[in-house]
Amino acid sequence: MASIRKISPLPILIAISIGLLGACRPSDSTDIPLTFQPTEQPTETPFVPTPLPPEPKTLIVCTAAEPESLFIYHPDVLYGESSAVTHTILQAIYDGPVDLLDYGVRPVILEDMPTFENGGVILQAVTLAENEVFFNPLTLQPENLRVGDRYLPSGCNAADCMTTYSGGEVQMDQMRVEFRLLEGLMWSDGEPLSASDSQFSYRLDRSGDLPTTKFLVDRTSDYGVIDNRTTRWVGIPGFIDSDYMTNFWTPLPEHVLGAFQAGELLGVESANRAPLGWGAYRVTAWDPSGLTLSGNEFYAGGGTPPPAFDRLIFRFLDRGGDNALQQILTDECDIVDALLLDMVDLPIAEELQDEGRIMTWSDPDAQLVRLDFNLSPVENSRPAYFQDVLTRQALAQCIDRAEIQSVLAGISRALPTTYINVEHPTVSADVTLVSYDPEAGMEALRQMGWALDEDHPESPRVAFGIPGVRTGTPFSVSLLTAEEDVMLQVAALVEADLEACGLAVDVNALPMEELAEPWPDGPVFGRHFDMVIWSWPEWISPLCEMFAGWEIPSSTQPYGVNATGYLSERYDAACKKLFLSTPGMNGYQEALVETQVLFNQDLPAIPLVQPLRWAASDTEICGMDVDGLATSILWNIEVLDSGNGCP
Repeated sequence: MASIRKISPLPILIAISIGLLGACRPSDSTDIPLTFQPTEQPTETPFVPTPLPPEPKTLIVCTAAEPESLFIYHPDVLYGESSAVTHTILQAIYDGPVDLLDYGVRPVILEDMPTFENGGVILQAVTLAENEVFFNPLTLQPENLRVGDRYLPSGCNAADCMTTYSGGEVQMDQMRVEFRLLEGLMWSDGEPLSASDSQFSYRLDRSGDLPTTKFLVDRTSDYGVIDNRTTRWVGIPGFIDSDYMTNFWTPLPEHVLGAFQAGELLGVESANRAPLGWGAYRVTAWDPSGLTLSGNEFYAGGGTPPPAFDRLIFRFLDRGGDNALQQILTDECDIVDALLLDMVDLPIAEELQDEGRIMTWSDPDAQLVRLDFNLSPVENSRPAYFQDVLTRQALAQCIDRAEIQSVLAGISRALPTTYINVEHPTVSADVTLVSYDPEAGMEALRQMGWALDEDHPESPRVAFGIPGVRTGTPFSVSLLTAEEDVMLQVAALVEADLEACGLAVDVNALPMEELAEPWPDGPVFGRHFDMVIWSWPEWISPLCEMFAGWEIPSSTQPYGVNATGYLSERYDAACKKLFLSTPGMNGYQEALVETQVLFNQDLPAIPLVQPLRWAASDTEICGMDVDGLATSILWNIEVLDSGNGCP
C-alpha cells in the first residue's frame, strides 16, 4: 500500500501571512519585523506496514470416500465402506487411547499397559450359583449356569479339568483389569477428561439403541470407576481374555453427549460432525471441499510437543493410485493414504521415488491372502474336489507362491507357512509348507487317480477313485475372488499354475460385499464354491477360529467364518485352549504351536502372500511410520513434520 503524506499546517500559515503583509507594506526603506519565526520542515517518518501473520502450516492428506459420521458408534463408522477413512481421521482427534503396533498394544493416554507382572491384571476366584452368567467353555458363549453345564472350576483353563455343574455354589476364575489415565488430560473444549468418560462410553456401547457388536459387553460383568483416573474391567466368570489390554473403552465427553439418549446420538451434530477429542487436532470445518482440522490448544500429548502443523485438511478422492500420485506432484496432496493405493501402483511410485519426486512408506500388511478350499460343499451335486488332503497338498506344490510375492510385493521376505503372518510373534518357526515343485505335484495327482487324457492333453484331468468325486468327472473348478486389482492379479497367477498342473479353472470376480454375504445365500459362507482367493486380517492374538469347527457356517451359526468346512477335533481342542487362557498360562504355547502344525498338515487353505501396506508423500514430509497392524497409516500424525522441521 502507498503511504499517505501528511503536511503540517504551519508553513501554509507562514506563506499566507507573508502574502497578506506584502499587499500593504510601506516603502522598501522601512524594515518590517517578522511576526512569525520560520520553523524547520519536519523530517517525514517512512511508513512501515504491519507484518501479516504467517500462513498456517498445513498438511493435506488425500484419502478415500468421505465418511458419513465421526461418531465411533455410528453404523457407518463400525461397518460402512468408509470405516477405514473414518479411523484415519479419528487418529488426529483422539490419539489412541492405545496404539496397535508390531502385533502389540502400546499406551497413549494410559500410564502403562496392565499386566499380571505389574499387578494391573488379576484372576480372582468368585462364587456362582445356578442361573448366574458364566462363560461356557464348550460353546464359548456367555450363558446362564444350568445343571448339566460344563464349566471351568477355579484354577482350570483346559478341557481335561472341566467339571459338570450339579447345582449349588461353585467357584470360577474371574479376570479383573485396571487402566489408569495420564494426569492432566483435557477435552478439546478445555474440560477435564476423566475415567467416568470411559465408563460413559461403555454404557453407550451396551445400549441396544446403538448397533455395536456387543461382543465384549456381553462378556463384561462390570466396568467401573475406581477414581478420577482409573477404570476397572471385570469379565464374566470363566472368561479369560487374552486381549484384556484392549478392554478400555474409548472415552466420550459425557459433559456434552450425556444430555442425549444413546439412540439420539446417531443424529446429533456435535457427536457426528465435530466430535470433541483429546488429540492433536480438532474439527473446524466440514464442507464438500474436504474436512479441516486445527491444532488443539488443550492437547497434552503424553509429553510430546504440540503438532508441527497448524492445520490439517483431509481431501476425499476416488480410488485410483495413479491419479492420487499425480496430485502429490501438483501439490494438491502432501500424503496419499494407503486406502487410495494398490500394489499395482507401487512400480509407478518407486519410479517417482527414484527420480526424487515423491517418498514411499511401507510395512508388511497385517493381512494374509489365502486360497481357501471348500472341503464339504452343501450341495450334493457339487463334487467335493478337495475332500482328500493329498489333493490339497499336491495343489500347494503346483502354486509358485514366490512368483506371486515378487509380482505383488516386489521385495524378498519369508513366505507365510500357516494361518499366521510371518511377522506375527506367535508364528512357529518349526512349521514349513510344501515347496513349489509342479512336477511332484502332477505326479501326486496322477497317483491319486487324477488322470490326464493322453490323446487330449489340453483337457483337464479326470477323476478315477477320488473320494467325494464321481469317476469320470473332469477336474474343472471355479475360483472366486474379489473385484480388486490385487486379488485379480493373484487369481490370474494361481489360475495359470493350476492349469499347468492339469486343472481347468474358471475365475469369477465379485464385489466384496457379495463375496462376503453370510449364510445361507453367500457364495462362500453359504459354501456354494470350489475355491476362493481373499484377504483376511491379523490381530494381536492368533485367529485360530477361522478354521474351527464351531465356526462352520450353518443354520445354527449363520455368521461363522470357517467357510472351508474344515473339521478336526484336535485342532478345535487346541484352538479352544487359546480361548480359555492367555500367553504364559499352562499349555498355551503348546496349543498355539499345535494349531499351526495341524493347519499345515491338513491345508484347508493355502497361505499365498502377505502384501505390503504402503503410502506416498511429497519429499518434504518426515516422521511417517507405517505399521501393518495400526488402525491407520497416520497413527502418529501428531509427530509428522515437513521442510525445515525435519531432522
